[in-house]
Amino acid sequence: MPKLIKIEVLDNYILKLFYNNSEMRLFDMKPYLNQKPWNQIATPKKFNQVKVINGDVCWENGMIDMSPDTIEVKSILIDQ
Repeated sequence: MPKLIKIEVLDNYILKLFYNNSEMRLFDMKPYLNQKPWNQIATPKKFNQVKVINGDVCWENGMIDMSPDTIEVKSILIDQ
């Protein structure tokens, strides 16, 4: 599986994900933001603090993350 190396926050709680194999994907976080633990990052200020930690999408210094498997299944591959 490719390793996540960079995240860009787009409008409307969309993440643009960049991988070490040049793949790019879009992932919509909106469906998760009313569920625990992601409801803790449901404000733009908190959401925009997303980081890549050990190849994972993380917030709050890694205390909140999104499963790489979920991202792979639910994200959209961007044609380059």
